[in-house]
Amino acid sequence: MHRTRFINPFAVFGLVLFGVIACDDASIPTQKVITGTAQLSEPSTLPAGSKLQVVLEDISRADIAAQPVADLEQDATQPLHFVLTYNHDLLQAGRRYNLRGRIIDARGQLLWTTDTQLSPATSDTPVTLKLIAVATKPTPQQALFYQCDKQSLLVKIEGESASLFLGERVFALHKMMSGSGIHFQSEEADFWSKGDEAFLTIAGESRQHCTLQPQALSLAAAEGATLWASGNEPPWLLIRQKDDTIALTQAYGADVRTFSNLTEQVNTEQAVQLNATSADQTLTLVIKPTPCVDSMSGKQFPLTLNLELGDTKLDGCGQPLSGSTIPSNHFPAAQSVDTK
Repeated sequence: MHRTRFINPFAVFGLVLFGVIACDDASIPTQKVITGTAQLSEPSTLPAGSKLQVVLEDISRADIAAQPVADLEQDATQPLHFVLTYNHDLLQAGRRYNLRGRIIDARGQLLWTTDTQLSPATSDTPVTLKLIAVATKPTPQQALFYQCDKQSLLVKIEGESASLFLGERVFALHKMMSGSGIHFQSEEADFWSKGDEAFLTIAGESRQHCTLQPQALSLAAAEGATLWASGNEPPWLLIRQKDDTIALTQAYGADVRTFSNLTEQVNTEQAVQLNATSADQTLTLVIKPTPCVDSMSGKQFPLTLNLELGDTKLDGCGQPLSGSTIPSNHFPAAQSVDTK
């Protein structure tokens, strides 16, 4: 005898509805909150218009900027209580997270900030962000010059900000919290350095490895110089300055001379000859776009230089400080001359 199995339509509807609800529940992010108070290290009245900013960020990797998971900005009204909502599903096992706080004034100037790392609480216990005052006195500007894979880079650091100069391009960056080294970042650029090494990433371009150059070279670049060169046995330092004069230092700084009336010529091999004069001497400098290794430091530079001053002939290495790249024809073409 054949039987037809009856299926209750209401039961089917219930199963389908349960499945839809289950799928919806799985797609809903797990929202959690971190409650706490920002505590100033000393009693202080905050200026009108001040804002409290709190950020939960991933600081697992030392070679890239901290990655924000959630953040908030609210009026900095004391007591400085806050409630930060975040998607707990974004947190990954084995990674390190930090809760950072800061207070800025109405102009965006940093007033107070956390200076230690604080892992987000795993329970509902409120946290305390301890903020220290940022020094209001001007911070001396630091200038650093790097040679990157494709470009020469000048970095000027002042307090919580940094300016990156790549030829005619300038990027303004803000300091980011980093597990190690120094990190500055903007929407267009990311710069991370530790010791003499650094990494530069510009939006839409490949990441570059950069090497810090000598301090004297950094200072020359910061002052607008266009060429830096040095040699050994005996030691000498030459800088083509912003006003197209050449400063030559010898005898460990005891002999400093300035040459002007600069003329420039280029031969068919793109070697550049510079001629300049002082009150009683003529300086001739031949610059060749061939790699040069400093005999004392072992550092490699993109230019080889031969210098003549009267009967004195000196050899050394050089670095162009203007322009975003270091091609063989870095120097502008001029009247052809035989420099052999």
